[in-house]
Amino acid sequence: MVLQESGQLLWELTDQAGRILRRGDLNGQPGPTDFTLDVSWLDAGVYTIRLTIGQVQESRQLMIVR
Repeated sequence: MVLQESGQLLWELTDQAGRILRRGDLNGQPGPTDFTLDVSWLDAGVYTIRLTIGQVQESRQLMIVR
């Protein structure tokens, strides 16, 4: 996600049933934003990570292969 301005970046990790597995927030700064998420506890499968800042929301699929 490329942020246009500073703000609180909220993230949620969900499973395929839509259950929220983890959530958190970051202090986002303008420009490209990345963060590291430990997924060692997840089983193999497809998950969704949703990023929200203000009214802007993006979702990405995350595939875990073991």
